[in-house]
Amino acid sequence: MLRPKSLKKGHRIGVVSPSYWLEKKGLRNAVTVFQKKGYEVQLGDSVYLKDDPFAGTPQQRANDINQMRSEEHTLNSSHALI
Repeated sequence: MLRPKSLKKGHRIGVVSPSYWLEKKGLRNAVTVFQKKGYEVQLGDSVYLKDDPFAGTPQQRANDINQMRSEEHTLNSSHALI
């Protein structure tokens, strides 16, 4: 079984919302937890979008995931996308 390298302090975590939108308070709490653990947090555009129960339109959500994955400084062997 292949396992990715562990995240270390200073590594960046990219956060997108590929399905339903997030409560702002819950998102802030999650960001705070990761930051207190020493990680950088980069939020995608979809975390702020609303389209009925979803975090933006299907195209907006797909674009956000693809943009986050394409940013080499965000996602490499020692970074995470959640």
